[in-house]
Amino acid sequence: FLQTQDSMRYRYKIFSISLGRVPDCSSPFPYLTDTRSVNAKMSSLKQENIQNTLKNKRIVKENNLHSLLDQITAQDKNLSLMEQQLKNQKVLRKLYKDKLVQGQVSVIDYLNVIQSYKSAENAKIQMQTNLWLLQNQYEYINW
Repeated sequence: FLQTQDSMRYRYKIFSISLGRVPDCSSPFPYLTDTRSVNAKMSSLKQENIQNTLKNKRIVKENNLHSLLDQITAQDKNLSLMEQQLKNQKVLRKLYKDKLVQGQVSVIDYLNVIQSYKSAENAKIQMQTNLWLLQNQYEYINW
């Protein structure tokens, strides 16, 4: 029983469709295609994928560095503002101490000023630590 090439193509298409694949109309036997061209295409796609991955990693690194620089700048500005606030609170503390000696303010008010000053000092120490951590993180990423 001889079959023509067209009837074989038709049967292959029907068989492929029943398997859920889209038939390749260029060849009646797609499994006999040139494997070198397929391997070359796969190799090319792998190289392109590697290049895209490297490019993505460079962009992520640059974005992280820019973000860290922005955070360092903001933290440094906040730290200088906190130092100015501490100077002002130191002057206020001295004024309250003088008024306490004169009997113009209560001991509780003076203690509240001291507590406020100590809280600001602790906040400054925490801000300085955070600044150092950000700088270390920047140096680590940029190494």
